[in-house]
Amino acid sequence: METSTLMSLLTLVVFSLIAIIHELLHLYCAHKLGYTTKISPRFFKKIIPYAIAVELEKDGVPLQGRWSSWKEDIRNEYNSIAMFPYLFIIPFSFLLLLTKNPILMFWSTGITVWHFFNYPLEWLVK
Repeated sequence: METSTLMSLLTLVVFSLIAIIHELLHLYCAHKLGYTTKISPRFFKKIIPYAIAVELEKDGVPLQGRWSSWKEDIRNEYNSIAMFPYLFIIPFSFLLLLTKNPILMFWSTGITVWHFFNYPLEWLVK
């Protein structure tokens, strides 16, 4: 197998693992705060998958509606759940930059940019 093909496949695997870890960190934080969770894919026009969402439920009531309409304690818990993965993944990405390895630096940049664009989307609740 060519080196470029191998690196492409390895990059795909790394980004997939980061996506899984990201969602698992959301789940971990939600469970620590007493929420039950369900993972569901999001589709564009019911065909093209574009995201994985963690649906939250507490005391038998699903968390729905706008963030601004929730009670302050629920908003604070949601903020904690939404930000939790970033507390680990962004520092990890910066550590990869310190290696000065071109491949790891490339991955670090991609992971950081991806999370930069993804961050505001954490507050879109179905």
